[in-house]
Order: sequence, then structure tokens, then C-alpha cells
Amino acid sequence: MKVHVDFSRRDIDFVKQLKKDSKGDDFVKHRITRNVKKQRLTLTPRRCWHAYLLCLLTTQQRSGPRSNVYRFLSAKPFSLDLSTIKRKRQPTKYIKNVLARSRGIRRGDTISEQAGKNIDWFAGSNWKELRSKLEKLASSGGFKKERELANWLGDKGRFDGLGPKQSRNFLQCLGLTRYEIPIDSRITKRLKKDFDFPLAIGSATLSDPEHYAFVNDVIRDLCRKANIYPCVFDAILFSQGDGSDWNGVDPLF
Repeated sequence: MKVHVDFSRRDIDFVKQLKKDSKGDDFVKHRITRNVKKQRLTLTPRRCWHAYLLCLLTTQQRSGPRSNVYRFLSAKPFSLDLSTIKRKRQPTKYIKNVLARSRGIRRGDTISEQAGKNIDWFAGSNWKELRSKLEKLASSGGFKKERELANWLGDKGRFDGLGPKQSRNFLQCLGLTRYEIPIDSRITKRLKKDFDFPLAIGSATLSDPEHYAFVNDVIRDLCRKANIYPCVFDAILFSQGDGSDWNGVDPLF
């Protein structure tokens, strides 16, 4: 069985208008600079660890510039910097204590357990393998390679906390993806409201990798017809969800 979603001329023109109206948006311009033009692309262990923590912290929490998550991640010095974590004899316990003291941060116990299990990917024996895969994608992109790496990151048992959505969020945060995007409630609500998307889409269905890939393919097809990268489409909807709050603010990701 094959399922195909057709978009009307109105749908395509609507996306084109979104693109036109967002030209002055700082958040969108930042996404274009990093993910489309591939500038400010940094693949150090420290940067990758920070992106990974961002993914864990933004699961079930908002990350706008006035959010507790943004304040925590942008603090200087950053209390969970990789160099600090590496010096701790019990890093999981340290992460848990820091999160417990941080205002408004939820799921602290879960996040500390997930992060503690995965430190070796950034500060240990597994970093070489991760760096190799990230650098390979950076040097030769394309949606097939983006999806392949997203699926590798999201395989159960490899990176705790990175499912279909957050594996793509991780890669997008690093500036490595143009086509594979983190599909969250902001996007699903807009697909239903603005495009009358005909299939059920929510956290339950999107937890399935194949269903997630299908929805991502539909969005990619819409963006291709509207001459916009999916990562930019995502940035527009994300920024609109926070009003004009991002103007003049470093988005961190």
C-alpha cells in the first residue's frame, strides 16, 4: 500500500508567503546561516555535548528565550559544561544535583540518568566514532544521509533520550541538516490548521520511526514545491510560536 499526499496551489503559495514574511526574522536568518550556508558549524565534544543536553532538556519543556531551559543553557559559566562533568567522580549524581537546584527544570532524575549513560560518546572511547559520522555528514549531506544518521542516533540502546524527534533536533542544532527536522506539536498543529493534513499525527504516532519518516517526507515534498528548505520552514514555525521574542537573542541552536 502506498499513501500519497497532494498539496494544492494554495498550500504552496501559503508556504511561499511564510518565507517572504520571515526575511527579517533573526531566528530564521540564524538557521539559514548555520544549516543552509553551513557557517558557524562546530563539531567539538563540548559543542556536541551541549546540543545533546539541549535535546534532553527540551523534551516536554519549552525552550523560548524567556524559558527556564534557555536561561539554564545560556548561563555563563555553564554548570554542566563537559570539562566540568569530566572532573566529577560521580557525573550522574552531579548532573542530578545541578538540575534539582535549577529553577523550573523538569524531569531532572530522568535527564541525569540519560546524560550519565552517554558521557562516553562525548568525553570517552566512543567520541571518535560519533565524530567520524558527524563529519561525514558535514562533508556530504543530502536527505538520505541525514536520515541514515538520525536513525543511527535514534536506535534504541545507543543514545538514551534521542528518539526520532530529538535525534533530528541534535543534528539540526549542530547545523548538519537541511531536510530532516524535529517534528513537534508546533508543526503538527500547523499542518492540521493550515494544510488540513489528512492523517493522525501526534506524539504517539511520531514515536514510530516509519511514521515519522513518512510525515517528514510529506513536509519535504511541500517545501520542495515551495522552494524552501525544511529546516527553514521549521525555523519559521518555531519562531512564530514564540512571537518576536527571538529578535536580538542568540538562539543557541
